[in-house]
Amino acid sequence: MNVLTLTGALGKECRTNTVNGKFVANFGVAMTSGYGNGKQTIWVECSYWGKGAEAVAKYLVKGTKVAVSGEVGHKDEGQYGWKITLNVSSLTLIGSKSDADVLPSQPASQSSVPSTANILDDDDIPF
Repeated sequence: MNVLTLTGALGKECRTNTVNGKFVANFGVAMTSGYGNGKQTIWVECSYWGKGAEAVAKYLVKGTKVAVSGEVGHKDEGQYGWKITLNVSSLTLIGSKSDADVLPSQPASQSSVPSTANILDDDDIPF
C-alpha cells in the first residue's frame, strides 16, 4: 500500500453521498509548494468513508485547512491526463479560512472552565 500524508485547504464544500449503505464525503485538497513565480498547486481528490466522515462533513467547507492521510492512487481523466486520488484513513481539521464561520462558538459568560485567576494565588506560583 502506498500512503500519502498531506496538509492543504479545501477548494470547495465536500460532496456527500451514501454508496451501498456507507456514507462517503468527497473533497479536493490543494497542496501548494514553492513561492512567487515558482509556486505550484497540486489538487488531490479525497474520499473519506464511514462514521468519521459523517462526523466532520459539516466542517469540510471551502477554505478549511486539513491534514489527511491514506492510500494514494490515480484516476485516468482521458485527454486531460490523470488525477491524484486519496482514500482517506485519517483526517484532522487544522483550521479554516475563517474559524468563526465554521466552528460553533460558545459565549464567554457561559464557560464551564473556571478562570485561573480564581484558582491560583501568587503564593502558589513557584517562581
